[in-house]
Amino acid sequence: MGIPYFHHRVSNWSSFIFSLFRSRNCIDSFIGIPLLTLSIILTLYYKSNQINHYLQQASEIGHQLTERLEKMKVLDIFIEKITKMIPVEAAYIIDVYDQDKLKIVREFENGMIHLKPGTNKSSKKGISGYVYGIRESVLFHSRKQWKNIEYSQLPESVESVIGVPVKRNQDLVGIVILASNKKRAFDRTQLMLIDLLSTYLGVAIENARNYEITKKQSEHCPLTGLYNYRFIENELQKEFELISSQEDKSLSIILLDLDHFKSVNDTYGHHAGNEVLIELANRIVKTVGGRGTVARYGGEEFVVLLPSYKNEDTLLLAEELRQNIADTPFTIETTLQNVNQTYSLLVTASFGVATAPNDADDPLSLIRHADRAMYIGAKRAGRNRVAGYVS
Repeated sequence: MGIPYFHHRVSNWSSFIFSLFRSRNCIDSFIGIPLLTLSIILTLYYKSNQINHYLQQASEIGHQLTERLEKMKVLDIFIEKITKMIPVEAAYIIDVYDQDKLKIVREFENGMIHLKPGTNKSSKKGISGYVYGIRESVLFHSRKQWKNIEYSQLPESVESVIGVPVKRNQDLVGIVILASNKKRAFDRTQLMLIDLLSTYLGVAIENARNYEITKKQSEHCPLTGLYNYRFIENELQKEFELISSQEDKSLSIILLDLDHFKSVNDTYGHHAGNEVLIELANRIVKTVGGRGTVARYGGEEFVVLLPSYKNEDTLLLAEELRQNIADTPFTIETTLQNVNQTYSLLVTASFGVATAPNDADDPLSLIRHADRAMYIGAKRAGRNRVAGYVS
């Protein structure tokens, strides 16, 4: 409430002063006003306008930050906005993780924003280390004021520096550094502004992390860590949209199901069965690598999504997976009869392959045809084999 009231009072003063300028009969009155008082009034008037402008910008930026649910987007918006609002030669956002580890995640230098892959920094060196240690904001007007801070990685031309901790629930989650080549480039108003925006940043980062955790839980299998059925459904929809808009675009799918898996649970216990599923997931991921997306489709069924893969190449990959499963025993531990025992267990799986657009016009049909190939072409034919869909 103080700022609008002050702005009103200063506006009245400024109107009075400029009316004196316009009045020839009041020149003597104007000259009688002490120059120092006039200077203070005009300076305060300028400052009040500047503060109001900053607060309005901070509010707008705060809303944009807290509306974003992806951490990378939050960081992008923050560094883009502050480097446009306050003239700087360099700016950095530093992530604090594992309580005492620091890394640069965004960098602004030479007029460009760089998406850093995570440049590690010491929590005991440089200005970021200093801010980390005192947990408070700092404002340096010249290099002389921070010359005793060792191992600073700021450019040699930097004079003025703002350093602000980003906190959330009393925890330090990040540090913001602004740097200018000019002496006394920043004032207390700008420091308070960055402090305020860093509070917004802390809230936005926490919201983004919570969202990412919730999203991961909703899209991943808690046992194997693989994607789940819901995620694969969404990915299939996206891929079919690409198929409809691009010529020569293909999408292949491998559906696999463990053979006689119920006997594993019955003989060795469900804990041993879970160990088999976890190891199987690891083998599939290792074999597929970056060629596709692996998911647990349900129970002992797994699916591999292969964008841009032709049918013949998919059949070869499925055969490679089959061999990696069948030829190497699974090591399991059972606690049945209150005795811990370790076994080497041979497990096999049956595979079905289908490829769009040749085998299916929609996601559901693609899954259904791969499933049909697996049961009719592999399971009924003796198991432990690969079969492609035949219309």
